[in-house]
Amino acid sequence: MSLTTTWTQAASIFIDLCMPFAVLADVSIYRTFGQKSSLCHVFLMSMQNMFLCNIFMYLIELLFKDPASFGWFIPFWQWSGKVVGKLVVSTLHAWGNSMLLFSMVIAFSRMWCIVWPVSFKKKWSVRNARYVNAVVWGYLVVQSLHIWIFVDCRSYPKTNISYTFNTVTPNILLNLQSTYLRNIVLIFTVLCYIILGGYLRSYSRMANSTLWRNTKRIIISQLLIVIPRVILSGFTIYANLEAFFPELNLVPLDLEFYYLIIKLGNVGYGILASIVIFYVFPQTWQPFKRVICRNASRSTDKHSQAGSAPTSVVNVTNLAQPRNRSPPTVVTVSTIDSQF
Repeated sequence: MSLTTTWTQAASIFIDLCMPFAVLADVSIYRTFGQKSSLCHVFLMSMQNMFLCNIFMYLIELLFKDPASFGWFIPFWQWSGKVVGKLVVSTLHAWGNSMLLFSMVIAFSRMWCIVWPVSFKKKWSVRNARYVNAVVWGYLVVQSLHIWIFVDCRSYPKTNISYTFNTVTPNILLNLQSTYLRNIVLIFTVLCYIILGGYLRSYSRMANSTLWRNTKRIIISQLLIVIPRVILSGFTIYANLEAFFPELNLVPLDLEFYYLIIKLGNVGYGILASIVIFYVFPQTWQPFKRVICRNASRSTDKHSQAGSAPTSVVNVTNLAQPRNRSPPTVVTVSTIDSQF
């Protein structure tokens, strides 16, 4: 293992350091929305499934991909490359694509709710929401089984001191999905939010309403969340063109940089989504602050006398109280989410 650190490794370490925050943020978001029975079922189910996918992808990144990338336990990766390679490749394709599908379901249901509200209430029942989420989970299982049964994977040196995992030979099905399926899902998701934003804006102008002004932050933030995925899709297309069309004489991609883009497009996507949701939905901070304040109070109580315990409890209670600094935005977000 080298003691020097390149800028790509430094960026990778920074993403790793953000993962614990993202996990706490996802727990806070899950607790905030999971306790609201008024939320739309398809939104709530998809959000919970995305939370589970994020946790799994963070674990694979921290336990397998990062140690191999930094040159730790190289004999182990050489020995277990076939099995670990299948796990990493299935995480990249099956779990990563499922994350995109769940986000597309949320975007499509939101657009349907606002543009065709009567039809939405008839069609999007609890049972149908479960069917839709079951289809996405079915895709994840089938894709994972395809990789574990039919796709040969291995570990191979990325540099002289680091290892990575990939397929032994290019797989046409995986390449088609990474090149076309992801882009189609991304384009459809972006179109749903563009149509939703345009409809809300035109309605606000016609009805002289402040609905667009109070909700445009949600629409814009959802478009910002997909930026890491858009970057990854662009570089994936470029890499496929470089590999399958050498007559184009494209500039070769730097492997370290390309693997950083892959990491940004997968786990970076979840981290950015957590940050954006924290910004758009201020009420998600409350469970997060309770966890932080509870841990801080426990640490303080261990080093303080018994008589100071009531003061710590009062401080925690005060810190956990919501601060409604922008009531119109919170009310509008709750109203819209209760509809879809």
